[in-house]
Amino acid sequence: MKKILYTLVLVWTGFACVAQDNNAASSKPININTDFIEFSPTVSGDGKTMVFQSNRDGSFKLYESTLQPDGNWSSPKALDHINKWAKMFIGSPCLSQDGKTLYLSMFRGLDTDMDIYVAKKGKNDEWGLPFNIGKPITTSASETFPSISPDGKKLFYTLTTVDGKEAKCSKIMMSELNDRKNWTKPIEVAAPINASCDKSATMVYDNKTILFSSNSNGNYDLFRSEMSAPNSWSQPVALNYINSPDPEINASLTASEDYIYYAKKGDIYFAPVPDNEKLHGLKLEGEFLDLETGKPVIGKLFLVDSMGKDTLKR
Repeated sequence: MKKILYTLVLVWTGFACVAQDNNAASSKPININTDFIEFSPTVSGDGKTMVFQSNRDGSFKLYESTLQPDGNWSSPKALDHINKWAKMFIGSPCLSQDGKTLYLSMFRGLDTDMDIYVAKKGKNDEWGLPFNIGKPITTSASETFPSISPDGKKLFYTLTTVDGKEAKCSKIMMSELNDRKNWTKPIEVAAPINASCDKSATMVYDNKTILFSSNSNGNYDLFRSEMSAPNSWSQPVALNYINSPDPEINASLTASEDYIYYAKKGDIYFAPVPDNEKLHGLKLEGEFLDLETGKPVIGKLFLVDSMGKDTLKR
């Protein structure tokens, strides 16, 4: 009889024990900010790894930091293995849920616009060389602010075209992985989104809600909208617990929904997420492994109520 180990990751996405003021006053800058620009934060699902862009060394580069037991972030380390590939500009990073894949925008001097690149972590947790995500996403326009959905099946990004020397209004695009693991032809995220030069969309851990920036109020603020059917979106709701008179952009949410990170005034800020903004769900992830070989095997998982003994999910 085979011995089977089930590796389980459980995330409770509600009732986090943090003190909260449900308004922008609860937002605070994190400890790695400098007198230079820190921008576009992205955190892994467990909230322990952050990648961001900064010009603290004279030009924009990507940096990585880890959350310490005292709640502060470690001294950032430049991702030189990735940074060296950019000829002029690199930025707008996005970590996958497990923190092992990094999406980013980069200008390599091969054309006149920003393109989306992908890098993956190897065996020693070192980032591999970035590669262009390719067509049909890569075009002659600028593709920036990539964001991968937690299940890895949807890619959101910001598309900006240039007319002469003037950048036109940006819009949020979406592409999906097909059965052959190729990205489909991108489509514009439908109304009521993309009404006001919207950009920088991030899909959160229910795989149906996005956070994005919009200047619909005359100033870039953060909003959320839920997809109820393919490319059908609810009326955006402002995240007024962090929005302020200053522009807010680049929201990144931990899987436990305890904190949201974003950029404002050239710094990275964070805020506790109010209970009424949480999804209050239960997320289970894992795989069945053979204890002797370590290889994946087929299995079934049952979630049972320990009191009533009823099967809640299978």
